[in-house]
Amino acid sequence: MSTRWYDRGADAFARVVAGMPRGYVCPLCVDLFQPDRIAELRVDHVPAEQLGGDRLVLSCEPCNSNSGAIFQSEMKKRDNPAAALRGELPRPHPVRVTLSTGATINAVLSGGPDGGHRIEVVERANSKAAQNLFTQQLQAAARSGSTDWSVNLDFPRDRHHSVAAHVGWLREAYLVAFAVLGYRYILDPALNSVREQLAQPREELIPVFTIQSPEKSPSERKFLGVTEPEWLRSVAVQFGRRTVFLPQIGDPGIYGRLSQRRKPGQERLEEAHAGGWTVEWPREPMFLLDFQLAQPVFQRKVSDGAIT
Repeated sequence: MSTRWYDRGADAFARVVAGMPRGYVCPLCVDLFQPDRIAELRVDHVPAEQLGGDRLVLSCEPCNSNSGAIFQSEMKKRDNPAAALRGELPRPHPVRVTLSTGATINAVLSGGPDGGHRIEVVERANSKAAQNLFTQQLQAAARSGSTDWSVNLDFPRDRHHSVAAHVGWLREAYLVAFAVLGYRYILDPALNSVREQLAQPREELIPVFTIQSPEKSPSERKFLGVTEPEWLRSVAVQFGRRTVFLPQIGDPGIYGRLSQRRKPGQERLEEAHAGGWTVEWPREPMFLLDFQLAQPVFQRKVSDGAIT
């Protein structure tokens, strides 16, 4: 764990909130960790390490552990099928193949898209009877010359909780914004709805907060402050083909505006052209807003310890 990151975070927090003991505040649970609790903090990879992320911020051990237990596996399983079909996974991926004639078999998918897909039967994962039936029905369909049959691919190992998988990306964007902008940003009341959603990852409290851009590179990363169009005014964090939107300071209305723009029956918003400012993708905590402050923005209420 980086003591340098701890000290920088403690310095940043002290510039934003007056009347609090010196310490580092976890950006997720907003709990204060004084120097005698430094061992309770962990380095958080953003996005998750298994999704190709890098060490970026500190969070407390419970929040860090919950990320793996609740978010990371769901996010990975949600993205696996599309990545497998695009040929982006490093090894063959398990699938279940079902013919429209009823025969089904366990296999692995590899290759594609330019070189085509390859489906290989996993013998140890199927009975001899299942393999024989599948082969017979597939050969019969091919010999018939008919086009009135189909093959369906299922990804049984990638079944996931769709809301938790989606909310996981909101968490990652929130932590990137924390690394760039700091406590002045995440403690603004406009971000309360985001933390409420992260605290209830299996409940859909914010229906729309992303835009998909299929043509983008999966490795592309960007941090933007969107100023136009007016309805899209926000902080935007791009993870490859997915851009996540967060409120700007003092403006909690972005999610209402995004919901209004979504067409009936549309699961996610399509790409929109936006203008504004950009910041280089962070490699460590920057806390840009915090170190620009001349005096604290928030005060602790002595009566209940709350930050206002």
